[in-house]
Amino acid sequence: MASQVPTRNADWVQCVEFPGLVVCLVAQGAEVGVDLESYERAGEIAELSERVFSPLELAQLEELHGSEKTNRALCLWTLKEAYLKAQGMDYRCR
Repeated sequence: MASQVPTRNADWVQCVEFPGLVVCLVAQGAEVGVDLESYERAGEIAELSERVFSPLELAQLEELHGSEKTNRALCLWTLKEAYLKAQGMDYRCR
């Protein structure tokens, strides 16, 4: 679960908890976002690919196979989630 907390000493703080891992970002002068996903969710993310990835991202994924494709899809997903969190939004699939 991620949390975003404006503070007096920093402009932006965001923390994400994951089993066995905690990531906290503290920034001054910039909004930050972070996301962590389990590799076990890769199949679920792949099922959403047509709805969440751009045509260019889909074309790039089509060129990859096996674990390279899975890793790239997971990377794209976490990048999108982190960006949206930095903007104070969350991801809603249409």
